[in-house]
Formats: sequence, C-alpha cells, structure tokens
Amino acid sequence: MMGVPRNLMLSAFLFIPLLAGCFTVHEVVTSDPYDADIYWGESKETLVKSVVKTPYSKIHRGTALESRCFQVRKNGYHKSEIACRTSEDYRHVHFDLKPLTTTITSNPPGATIHWGPTWEKLQKTEYETPFIVKGDRAGVGWRDWHFQVRKDGYPDPEIVFLATQTTDRHVHFDLEAVEEDRPKPDPEPPSTKPGTQVTLRWEDHSSDEQGFKVERKDGPGGRYREIASVGQNITTYTDTGPVPGETYYYRIRAFNQIGHSAYTDEIRYEVPRM
Repeated sequence: MMGVPRNLMLSAFLFIPLLAGCFTVHEVVTSDPYDADIYWGESKETLVKSVVKTPYSKIHRGTALESRCFQVRKNGYHKSEIACRTSEDYRHVHFDLKPLTTTITSNPPGATIHWGPTWEKLQKTEYETPFIVKGDRAGVGWRDWHFQVRKDGYPDPEIVFLATQTTDRHVHFDLEAVEEDRPKPDPEPPSTKPGTQVTLRWEDHSSDEQGFKVERKDGPGGRYREIASVGQNITTYTDTGPVPGETYYYRIRAFNQIGHSAYTDEIRYEVPRM
C-alpha cells in the first residue's frame, strides 16, 4: 500500500484551522418610517452620508464589527439622535423618527386654509384653522411652501412663505374685520330717563360674539374705562351714573374667546340739567 506524500498531509492539517477561524457577523440598521438616509462614521463628529437607506442589512466576514456611530435622516422628519456602538458580534440599530409639523392658526379661528408651492398656485383645502399638518403629507410640513387663510367678512391676508427647515414651523394670521362687521351705534342720540339715565343702542353685525363691552369717558379730557359687559345679541345698555349738566363719551366693541372687534365710533352726549 502506497503512503501519503508528506507535503499533502501538511497542507490538509493547516487548512482546517483556517476555516475554523473565519466566521460572519451581522449588522442591521432600521427606522420607522423606512427609506431614511443612513449616516455613519467612527465618531459623532465624522458622520458621512452613506449610499444605503433603511432597512439596511449586511453580513460581514471577520471576528467582530468595528465601533461605529449612526444617524438617519428623512425629508419631513426631525434628524434622529446619534447612536454609537462599540465592537460587537451582532448589531441592530433602530430609529423612530418624529415628523416635522407646521401649525396654521388665525385670529379669529375657523378660516379656510389655502396653500401651494408658489403664490400663483395656491389651492383651497378642506382644512380650517387651527390646523397641524405633518411633514410627510404632500410636503406641506417641511418644503418651501406658501400659505394663506380666508374667512367670510374679512379681507384676505398677505400670503406667507415658509422655507424648508429641519424644525417645526408655525404660521399665524391676524384677520381684521371689515367696516361692516363693527358694532355700530344707533343713528339716534342716546336717550335720557328720569334719574339721569342714559340708554345706548347699537347694531349687531357680528356672528360669533360672546357679548359687548361698553366704555365711558367723563368729559373731553377724561380717559375711557369699561363700565359694563352685556351678553350675546344684546344691543342696548342703560347707564345710571351720569350727572346732569356733564358731558360723557361712549364707545362699544364686541368680544369672544379670541379677542375683541374694533370700537364703534365715539358717541358724545351732554346730560340735560334737571
């Protein structure tokens, strides 16, 4: 029987431990939502954008994964925190991304929202103020976008442009009532009753007021102060404080939970002497 050549036996002996020392390690990077760009580097300061997106999975050949820091970024979402991992045999890094938001408000509320990529392409939406739109919805929350709100009885405000940014945004519109919406005094002068009472009357042109506030100024050099507050749809008030022979000035404005309307025109009345 022929013997095995010595050099062949030596080769077989050396090959077995080489196979035993070569194994694989697994690295996984995921995010919710997925399809986020992955940034990585040896430290937080050396992060660079990779060519892969989440979910990322790769098997490496070697003894262990090297230390590495990770971050993921996706349009319409805040940047994730940076996660650093030391050397390990298996690695799974997961990120839950928080969407960017744009908050749209107006005073008064209930205005219809219009928006678009340019001011010429504004489109009416089904939404009213106040409203929060998430960054992953049509790009409104984070892209370059134009906004305007419109409400019956109020002039259209200026169009507001918001540029792309990586933080939450808030756009607010203060709407000014048209002249016809101001509470107007009765064209007739206030009437007096025995006991130096002055009765005021005005017209109600508001649709969402909670009531009206009455202010009085004593004499031309005085200062206005609130003397009464009446409820919704009440359009008269009787002032029992005037003194005969003195001159008084009155003004009224509507109010609700948001704020106040403009004042009426000033009403001057001189109380007759008894």
